[in-house]
Amino acid sequence: MAELIPGQAIGLPISKGMACNVNLAPLEIFGKVSGTTEITIIDSRAKKAGSSKNPFFYYKGEVRSGDDASSPVEATILAFDTSEEEEIENLYCRLNLVSHPNIMRSLGYEVGKDDHQEYIFLAFPRFEETLAFFMDKSSKQGMTLGRFTVEFIGFIGCVVSALLELHDRGFYCPRLNGANIAIVKENDKASAKLLDFQVLDRGNEKAADSDWVRLGSMLRKTADDYGSYTPEIEDLCKGMRNGTLKGRDILKQSALLTVEKKFENILSLNTYSLTHCKQVSQLPSVIPKDNLHSKAEDNATVMEQLRSNYLDEANAIASFKNVLDSDVGWIARIPAWISTRMGELGFKVPKQDTLREFTWQIRCLIQHANKYPPPEAMTKISSWEIQFSEQKDLESEVRQSWPDLFLATQKFATALALKY
Repeated sequence: MAELIPGQAIGLPISKGMACNVNLAPLEIFGKVSGTTEITIIDSRAKKAGSSKNPFFYYKGEVRSGDDASSPVEATILAFDTSEEEEIENLYCRLNLVSHPNIMRSLGYEVGKDDHQEYIFLAFPRFEETLAFFMDKSSKQGMTLGRFTVEFIGFIGCVVSALLELHDRGFYCPRLNGANIAIVKENDKASAKLLDFQVLDRGNEKAADSDWVRLGSMLRKTADDYGSYTPEIEDLCKGMRNGTLKGRDILKQSALLTVEKKFENILSLNTYSLTHCKQVSQLPSVIPKDNLHSKAEDNATVMEQLRSNYLDEANAIASFKNVLDSDVGWIARIPAWISTRMGELGFKVPKQDTLREFTWQIRCLIQHANKYPPPEAMTKISSWEIQFSEQKDLESEVRQSWPDLFLATQKFATALALKY
């Protein structure tokens, strides 16, 4: 998008000699759109939005169109320097070429009147925040407990959907960032909408792939700002950066799954192993020399495939069976409070260090979650408080105790296309 004018530079955008009561003296701007459209700034005080580090300013306004001028539409109005009029006009045209729920449309644009002729104003359906706000740690709404919030995951899903639509229509987003993604509330539901995109040059269609790299950089920036660049987020961003993760496959990755979906993956993977994978003897602690390569290196290869996003449905079954009954060293990492709670409940202490036993035990934790609240959660009053606290819950405890194995279960469940 063109460079926004800071709100302080505009001051009070009303004509000289008018009263400063904005209800009595709104600023009228007539837009270049079909029919008769009137754009009015109804509050001359600039509003601030976006991140605390790099905010942008907008004005509250309304737009009246056509014969129904008595029913104005609430609008968010952005101000730019008139030197960018051609770019703003092109942006207006592009926005209204694509009809998609996650791509913003423009209500009109025009140069200001009288004392405000040095500004060009662009009107959008009302929004008061951008994704940059959620990416900023000070908002406390983008991440909690080392994972993306459900709301933030939903916004990323909106962005992916919009990018796929734009790519199909020959557009891309070379300036993709949080400030160019509006958060719009409609019918008590928030969604993300792209504010800016460009035409792909003919013969350079592959440039659209760089949008997934940019989106990955946004996710990395968010995690870094929150101090939560975890192994599962690193895995996601690495796949987007090297081009192995694109489109809707991005949304299947562990870092962008809700807690409920992650737990469902483990439950379905455990059921799959019980139903389709006959148990074999656990690998011995001391492997005969002639078998050192056959099992130990095969196991290492599978884990490396998981880390590199290489595993796909075609080889997922064989890979899963190959590693399922191997020693993965998870028992030594059981958190003390879980061991204590298992003893209090009379449950047997696990003895098999295999991935099979790991998924079974985590399945038991999930299905008896009310019996395994982490100690920190016991002081909380409600699940609402737990959601926005920095205290651990079951998912964060499991993910932090076994980051590699937890990520592996999610990848296997996704590659096997399991449904719960």
